[in-house]
Amino acid sequence: MSKNANKQHRAARLMGCLLALSVLPCSQVFAAGQAATQKQIQEVREQIQSLNQSIQTDQNKKAGEQKAIGAIDREIASTSSRIRKLQSEIKASNQQLKTLEARQEKTRTEISEQRKAIIELVDQSFRNGPQQPLKLVLNQQDPASITRLMEYQRYSHEARQEKLERFRSSLDELHQIHDSTEAEVSRLADLKRQVDRQQAQLVDKKKSRTQAVASLNKKLTEQGGQLKTLKANQANLESVLKRIEAAIARERERAAAANRNQDLGPSTVLKRRGNLPWPVDGRILKRFGSQREGDLRYEGVVLNAGEGSAVRSVHNGRVVFADWLRGYGMLTIVDHGNGFLSLYGNNQSLVHQPGDMISAGEVLAYSGSSGQNLEGVYFELRKTGRPVNPEEWCSRR
Repeated sequence: MSKNANKQHRAARLMGCLLALSVLPCSQVFAAGQAATQKQIQEVREQIQSLNQSIQTDQNKKAGEQKAIGAIDREIASTSSRIRKLQSEIKASNQQLKTLEARQEKTRTEISEQRKAIIELVDQSFRNGPQQPLKLVLNQQDPASITRLMEYQRYSHEARQEKLERFRSSLDELHQIHDSTEAEVSRLADLKRQVDRQQAQLVDKKKSRTQAVASLNKKLTEQGGQLKTLKANQANLESVLKRIEAAIARERERAAAANRNQDLGPSTVLKRRGNLPWPVDGRILKRFGSQREGDLRYEGVVLNAGEGSAVRSVHNGRVVFADWLRGYGMLTIVDHGNGFLSLYGNNQSLVHQPGDMISAGEVLAYSGSSGQNLEGVYFELRKTGRPVNPEEWCSRR
């Protein structure tokens, strides 16, 4: 591994010294040249979360009639996450039952073989009679033969005792496996009941959301405010991104004042133009620059994705925003360094928290329909504050 590569590897683990108020671009991540303590790393996370909380406070004040939709979307996200966790536990429980069943079958086979061996010993002892060992000893004239025969008898007795002990141990193990299996079956049934309850709640919440969106859209249509709302949502996103970018700029100034070396060359994301993976496999429903309404254009793309599909990061980076944003639903924003951001909106639930470091291809969210009236995953790329066409940066389809 080269000297630069070693330096980058060390720096990637030591993020804390590059942030004070908010976020840490990957170019800074790999530029850190000194050790950062766990306390510093925790401070970085808290600072990013503090920025997100500040943004959300402002969003709640501005959300107006969309606030109710945001509350429902957060409830749906929380319920979906609980269901996914329960389903994961059910999968693990089923695997545990298979393991217990295999152990049970193996133990039963061992018990069957041990039982046969014990029956043979008992049958042999019965045929020989209770005095047979003593007669064999008394019939010997040579003391050495008597000693060997007595040793053999002792060994045979210990072997019989060992077989009986293994038999008892196997029976105990079988009882323990039976009890464990019953407990696991009971736990599995409880998990399934919990999933059923959560799914029923999810259905109710989705109905409430559908009604809330329909009511809002009807009101906007009657008032001719649909375009105005979409523009306000887009302007709101721009405002959020500017706050994030300003925090990055402030940190760069502080890093420069502290003589912290941050220049290890351009972020690798810039070298991957035309080869970045797409966050989901679905086809493009709305293209970059296509008309949305009136003179409003899409600044990203909308990708077809079935509900619950995994939404993956296109490159390494750090999560700088993860929450509901009006017009974009459950939204995750990832900073990839050198002013390059990726946005993933309209999700059902989010996986990561602000401040989390993520790898290319890592699951960020699960798709849904948490935006105001979009179906599919909203995906946007930003370079130095300006939206760029994802089709020029991601691999050909």
